[in-house]
Amino acid sequence: MDFIVNYIFMPILVLGIVIFVHEMGHFLMARSFKIKTPIFSIGFGKEIWGGTDKKGTRWKLSVFPLGGYVSVGTTDKDPLYQRTLIAFGGPFANFVFALILLIWCSAFYGVPKTSSTIVGLNIHAGAHEAGMLPLDTVLTIDGVSIPNTMDSIKDIISASKNDKVEVRVLRDGQEKILFVQIRELNKSDEFGDTYKQKMMGVVFAGQNLKLSA
Repeated sequence: MDFIVNYIFMPILVLGIVIFVHEMGHFLMARSFKIKTPIFSIGFGKEIWGGTDKKGTRWKLSVFPLGGYVSVGTTDKDPLYQRTLIAFGGPFANFVFALILLIWCSAFYGVPKTSSTIVGLNIHAGAHEAGMLPLDTVLTIDGVSIPNTMDSIKDIISASKNDKVEVRVLRDGQEKILFVQIRELNKSDEFGDTYKQKMMGVVFAGQNLKLSA
């Protein structure tokens, strides 16, 4: 059942929403110029559901939900700018929809954050040698409060001019101070290229768990 929902139903639903928004852009632009729109279809082929509104548009769902179309009653006699705007209405609607969705997600879910709770340690790195443990929560590094983004944590480590950093952690409700050796460790990017980066050797919750010496 999960396979059907995740790999069949949900992709069709998402595609259907994108198609509907796109075709609605064409439709509304045509209606703004009082041009007839006889058909608004989600999908191709035989109609499986439909209805006709007061302005004569047939709204229908067709058997193959891999596209859609709006039948627009334009002719070569119609001004070029009108036909151009009607054609542009679909992509513009998708752009506006994506922008609204992005704003909505940012407003309700915020930006991605990385927890400062440690879930893994590199045994070849300084954090492990200093006695840091999984489930420790890092509070400060060299007196700087830990933000909730990995890039900012990397910046704090990279900017340190000392071989060791003072790390204040919360463990079992008690704060502890550890002095962690900073070392350059191998890291791989998304393309598989290896590079050196100054690290404590910890993995925070939500990070990729791949560690290397």
